[in-house]
Amino acid sequence: MPEQRKPRLIFPFLVAVVAILFAIWSYFVFITGNPIWFLATPERIYVPDRIVIHHYGTTTELTPDQDEFWNVNVALNEALGHFRGRVSVGLSPATVEDYRTKEFVVELFFASDIGPVLGLSNTINHLLIPVDGRHSNNHFVFAGENDQWLASAFVMADSQPIFAILDELDYAIR
Repeated sequence: MPEQRKPRLIFPFLVAVVAILFAIWSYFVFITGNPIWFLATPERIYVPDRIVIHHYGTTTELTPDQDEFWNVNVALNEALGHFRGRVSVGLSPATVEDYRTKEFVVELFFASDIGPVLGLSNTINHLLIPVDGRHSNNHFVFAGENDQWLASAFVMADSQPIFAILDELDYAIR
């Protein structure tokens, strides 16, 4: 009489574990846009080519040859060093136009792609930070390439360093 085999439960268990791990990995790929999100990222250091401050219709451009550029850049790096996550909020062309002509925002322009620094596979060379106006109370940072914005925004853990340096440079919130 042939010997009867016991059912093996290890195979279905392993399949379930692999499926759960794949689902978790897929979720974070969807959120970050980066298939290797689990690798440690180096400390983020941003040095834009120029910083543009739109202060209620007045535009000021800061470049690396100005002291104010470096003061603002230090505060920006402090604020952009830690994110709380991302949210599904994008920018329309009308919103960007309002930001630049009527509201208070800071834009950072980069000559090279900073997407990998942000943990993204997208090409990013432009950041926009609302200081006063639409979305300003949410600590959002919008990222894009040449005015083509991602459909999500990063959420800064602390935007106070940006507000403090702008206030010190006489860019008051109205």
